[in-house]
Formats: sequence, structure tokens, C-alpha cells
Amino acid sequence: MSNFNPSRRRFIKSAVIAGVSVYLAPLYSRAYAALFEQKILQSPNWDPQAKRVRFRIDGRAKVMGQKVFARDIRAVDMPHWPQKQAHAFILRVTKADRLFEGVDLSLLGDDLQPDRLVTAEDLARDGLAFPAFYGDDMLLPSGKTPAYLGQAVAILIYHDFARFRFAKDRLKFREETIKYGAVTGPLERDPWGSFRYVRVGGRTAVRRRPLLQPEGHADLPGVDEKTPAGVAGRA
Repeated sequence: MSNFNPSRRRFIKSAVIAGVSVYLAPLYSRAYAALFEQKILQSPNWDPQAKRVRFRIDGRAKVMGQKVFARDIRAVDMPHWPQKQAHAFILRVTKADRLFEGVDLSLLGDDLQPDRLVTAEDLARDGLAFPAFYGDDMLLPSGKTPAYLGQAVAILIYHDFARFRFAKDRLKFREETIKYGAVTGPLERDPWGSFRYVRVGGRTAVRRRPLLQPEGHADLPGVDEKTPAGVAGRA
């Protein structure tokens, strides 16, 4: 018996051709109503000439702004899930050549202030940090120059979706939210990386061990004269 391991796209296509489509959505939720009662996922017509569907199964809903995405489904819509859900977004620097001096959330007014603001100081107090491999700052502390553009500086947490969405939209493209200090220039540091592959050519390329070994790795096995040339060595 041949193995039948269809791709996701092929499976959906075959199911539509057969007239059978299966979708999972929680009962009695807004997402369920949008998917089924409004028939957003109605199967498209089959084109017998081209032997394919005339358009994507969600194509019409997409272009009309009616498509339901995973982000549209809340915990309250899911059976046996908690009725309360928090939402968060991250503030990131747009300049990496000057000191970071904190955030200014005055644009949010009193109504859209986050229920919880998480900064580097909070992480340090609670003892939360990246593994050393990933660098020093999960969130950039005040008084330091960012290591790269887009480095995270704060997490804004909201206990309701409406305020979260309004706050996120209000801060989009508003660079004054991030406060900067003196210009220091970009940081000069070794690039991030765990190892490198070096290919050595020639007839005698593998007759000797690489000059450098990956830190923490055992010595690579020796090679003899019968080993074919042109094999990559790791350094």
C-alpha cells in the first residue's frame, strides 16, 4: 500500500472536491457565528475546465474584511478556558546610537494606561533573565545604549482587549514614546553566533584536524588517507 501523506493544501483541496469540509470552532461564540451562521467558509465552486477551485476557500472573506483569524478568538469563546484574559504589547527602540532613558506614556491619557507596566527593573527585582547565550538584557534598562534596532524596553499588559487595542493603535509610529539621552554611537561588540562552518578545498583538505574546535565539543575524529577530499571541516 502506498503511503498517503498529503500536504495541508492538498488535503483541503481534496476535501472541497469531495464536498466534505470540516472546521473546528467553539459553539455559541462570536467566532462560531462568524464562521458558520454568516457562511464565511462556504465552499467555492469547482471549475471543471481548469480542474481547480475558482478561488481560495477564504478568498472572498479576506478581500471583504470578514475573515476570522486565530487572533479574533478569545479565551471566553473557548469551552473550559478561563473567562478572563490579558493582552500585551511590547515597546521597542527605533534608535540604537544613543542612551535609552525610559518611556513616556502620556499619549495614552488616564483611560488607556496599562494595568501593568513591565520594565527591566521589574525583571531584575524578580530575578528573571535570559540564558547567557542570548545576551544580557531581556528588556533594556534605562541608561544603556541599545544593542540593536528594535530592542524591547517595556511590556504593557491590559486585562481587557478593547483598552489594549486602543492603546496599541495610539502608540503606533509615535517615536516620542521612547525617551533618549546623549548620543553614544552604536555599540561595538562581537557579533552573535554559536559556530561557523569553514569549507576547505584541495586534495589534502581533510588530512589534518581543524585549527579550531567548537567550545565544549570533543575533538573531531581523525581522518586517514582514504577520506575523500573536499569534505567540509568545522571550526
